[in-house]
Amino acid sequence: MLGGVVLLWLLLSLPALAGDDEQQDDPYDGKWAAELGAVRDLNAGEPVLVKALFRDFDGNLMDVEKVYVRWEWINETTGRWIVLSGIDTYMKCLVEYDAGDCCFRDPCYGSEYDLEGHVTKKPAKEDLADYSDLAVQEGEKKEAHLVLLREPEK
Repeated sequence: MLGGVVLLWLLLSLPALAGDDEQQDDPYDGKWAAELGAVRDLNAGEPVLVKALFRDFDGNLMDVEKVYVRWEWINETTGRWIVLSGIDTYMKCLVEYDAGDCCFRDPCYGSEYDLEGHVTKKPAKEDLADYSDLAVQEGEKKEAHLVLLREPEK
């Protein structure tokens, strides 16, 4: 008799158990996410150019953008990720990081930006897009990685 009760419970529970596996919560609340890389590889001090592949919850590629990523220490124990668009705001050329001058430079038209993405030399009039508030560090210590989130385009 006990075996029959267990079998009946198992049969009645199977649809609910299967549904739990299929219905997963979206950890990014509908936003597109791009894996930027392992923290240990991005934490070199100088900006690192990364190709951000934005995917939706189902893993579909939705957009691609090149961004510069760097870690900035605020004090001895606290820091923050700086994530800036790698695309010049004047004529949409890919900017290059100049380690000697510690700036980003547009090789096409000569605009320059400081490490915060602010215009320091024209013809550009607008700063580089700053995505720092959308960067999320996930995982622990050696396994940590950086993810960039973006609202879906309508």
